Amino acid sequence: MFNFIGAWNEFFFAIILGNNQIKAVTVESLTFVIDYIFLFGRLFAAGLILFPIIFYTFFVQKYIAIGFTGGALKG
Repeated sequence: MFNFIGAWNEFFFAIILGNNQIKAVTVESLTFVIDYIFLFGRLFAAGLILFPIIFYTFFVQKYIAIGFTGGALKG
């Protein structure tokens, strides 16, 4: 739930404070939906850009958890 809220807030932060020269991938992918028409080719291409990041996160997740808990132990 916290991750969803953080992602949602980051999305609106990028929409409101972003200018036309610089856009996040999530905000730019919003432009691929026009009046109930989904540009699937462009949406899949944007998803393909995000795939290595998501894969890396799942691969390294256990090491991140070990690092968090290892620093909290006293000894």
